[in-house]
Amino acid sequence: YADMLTTSSNKSSTNKSNHPSLLSFGSYRLGVHTPDADVDCLVLAPPHIQRHDFFDSWITVLKNAEVSDLHPVATAYTPVVKFSMDGIKIDMVFARINHVQLNWLAEHKLRLEQVKEAKKMKE
Repeated sequence: YADMLTTSSNKSSTNKSNHPSLLSFGSYRLGVHTPDADVDCLVLAPPHIQRHDFFDSWITVLKNAEVSDLHPVATAYTPVVKFSMDGIKIDMVFARINHVQLNWLAEHKLRLEQVKEAKKMKE
């Protein structure tokens, strides 16, 4: 679905930094959620994806998918889409980052993966 959020001028690129990332956070990410808790997700988008892309293209995708209780809140300070999928409540927020931030995140993600691998080797 990442291609659904990209503008037509950027769809030809295969560079992963041109695609949004979906990250979980909150109680679900920490592993301390209850069975009736919602899942908090962050769509971390590169600079060329705008708020209106998220609320136009992505909402269209969700309307055509198996979701219920779809409530986009585009005017909120932190844009959020609330919906349920397979009986699971999901709160999906949207944020854009610039190329400097994107490069920094990619560099630190690589370092974090290296630390995780080193810890596995010690076990």
